[in-house]
Amino acid sequence: MSYQRVLWHAHGTKEGKLVQLAMQAKGLTYLVNTESPQDRDGPVLSDHGTRVVGLIPILEFLNDKYPEPSLIFTDPSQKALVRMFLHRVLFGGSYEKINIAEKTLRELRPYIMARKFFLGDQPCLVDLALSPLVQHTNDPIWRSFNERVMEAISA
Repeated sequence: MSYQRVLWHAHGTKEGKLVQLAMQAKGLTYLVNTESPQDRDGPVLSDHGTRVVGLIPILEFLNDKYPEPSLIFTDPSQKALVRMFLHRVLFGGSYEKINIAEKTLRELRPYIMARKFFLGDQPCLVDLALSPLVQHTNDPIWRSFNERVMEAISA
């Protein structure tokens, strides 16, 4: 089988996991290569010959090229919230040390309790970034949230 999309990233990185979840949410097929090309630190995506380097550029590229379902939204206020909280989740916490991210999880909990997903009825990048962070928590709110995210991107 020949893949038109190849993702290179170091095994087990939160950035690589987030790109994989985004592609899964969009129903895209891809091959993962855990050998980093050209000594790059972050993920690299090759999509039908287009090479994109870096987490945020890859996520924005995927959302622009494959607009449905949108993972960033089109409303400027919602986009700003997604980007703000995505930055906080990605750079303010650690997948390996959940206690470092407890403040972020407390801040995001009201959003999750009030809606099906972070900003409404469909998952966005913040939901995808939070999923690996909360997958091992004992908190029933976050466990239920994670189940909804996984179910939505598997549909």
